[in-house]
Amino acid sequence: MFNYFLVSTAKDGEGSVTVFGDQVPESRDFTIPGDISSAAFWLVAAAAQPRGHLLVREVGLNDTRTALLGCCSEWARKCARRLKSRST
Repeated sequence: MFNYFLVSTAKDGEGSVTVFGDQVPESRDFTIPGDISSAAFWLVAAAAQPRGHLLVREVGLNDTRTALLGCCSEWARKCARRLKSRST
């Protein structure tokens, strides 16, 4: 996954991976399975980023699976309020 986003890493012979600092992952499109559980990490990551953007299509939802979407929406609103208060 790091390679896909053009993040440099190094592996040693013992199974450890080093991720070098001061890198900005390249924005790229990718597809994940149409299940909210598979999308959860990316939803939370986008909600936690100022001006984060994520397009999710064709994800199966039901009443027990929508709570995460409400949390992400609230996190995004809080993030926007903090950014606005810092800029004034």
